[in-house]
Amino acid sequence: MQRPDTQKKRDYYEVLGVGKSASEEEVKKAYRSLAKKYHPDLNRGDEKQAAEKFKEISEAYEVLMDKNKRAQYDRFGHDGLSQSFGQNGFSMRDFTHMDDLSDIFGGFGGIEDILGSFFGSSQGFRTRKQKNSFSPQKGRSIEISLKLHLSEMNSEIKKTINLSRHETCDECRGAGFKDKSDKQTCSDCQGSGYVKKSVNTMFGRMVSTTTCGKCGGSGFEIKNPCSKCRGEGLLSVSSKIEISLPAGVIPEEGPYVLRGEGNAGRSGGGRGDLIINIYEIPDDIFLRSGRNILCRFPVSFDILATGGKIKVPTVEGDVMMSVPPSTQTGHVFRLKNKGLPYPKKNQKGDQLVEVLSWTPGNLSKKAKELIKELGPEISKDTPPPSRKLFNID
Repeated sequence: MQRPDTQKKRDYYEVLGVGKSASEEEVKKAYRSLAKKYHPDLNRGDEKQAAEKFKEISEAYEVLMDKNKRAQYDRFGHDGLSQSFGQNGFSMRDFTHMDDLSDIFGGFGGIEDILGSFFGSSQGFRTRKQKNSFSPQKGRSIEISLKLHLSEMNSEIKKTINLSRHETCDECRGAGFKDKSDKQTCSDCQGSGYVKKSVNTMFGRMVSTTTCGKCGGSGFEIKNPCSKCRGEGLLSVSSKIEISLPAGVIPEEGPYVLRGEGNAGRSGGGRGDLIINIYEIPDDIFLRSGRNILCRFPVSFDILATGGKIKVPTVEGDVMMSVPPSTQTGHVFRLKNKGLPYPKKNQKGDQLVEVLSWTPGNLSKKAKELIKELGPEISKDTPPPSRKLFNID
């Protein structure tokens, strides 16, 4: 036989609209949706019914999110939980998921006061402190893009860039006002930074606490703001910044951060940072792989066959490279230490040169006759088709 105080209670799964096999995440999702829908502050004119509904879904959520209580409920129903909530029914002292309520109603000021008045206790709730706008605050960082050629990445980078950033107002020295008498205690919140609003409900008077709209939560108001910065304490100024980056910077190892080169902070707070994202300008000759440089170099057949020297470009200028006789097209030569340097290391990447046999066009009649004459001699060693030619074995 059911206890009198459990006879009228609806099934908790039915209250939240989930099945008995619902996961914790599904229970939480259903609760968040219903809690937003039925919170008394969002149902002006119908607070009594909304409050009852809100209490019901909160009780269901508390049970289904607690493994022990849920198991007890699944086995014995409401009777099995009758001792868990005390003689007066559901109590916020049993509620272990306060963070969920704070996440849902973060837009309301003073959720602790609202729920404390609603359930009779605010014990255990986290208190969120309003940051005073007159206290020192670090400036925001600035993010920029810097496009570089391979030749620039190969050496130390020194550049002058133009930035629009916040600087401390020279008129009021960042205070937002000139005279101390201009900064006065807020007349609305009396310096607390908060204002309270009362609403009568079936549970008595509900008190919600919100950030003071007049002073923005600082507790002060400025009677005569600085005319130059309009009370902000900061001015937007076009500045020229000298930046220095080590040799070998590459996009995939960025961004690079220059400390203290961002916006000025409020009320004497430190500067933010300058964040530099590196972008590579495509080169007409080279490709880059990490700090190695790749180059494909067309070579005439006679040099590949008989050997010789060729002038190869690098990021530091041309160098002479020896090609041994009987070099096949597609062979890759390695030029050590001709790639990009590693920052703060006495080490460089390499340049890889792939030689390609270049078939000439617009041959003269004499050239064609000579090649045909040589044909039988130079085709004797031509290999048959083979998988080995793919260089995958």
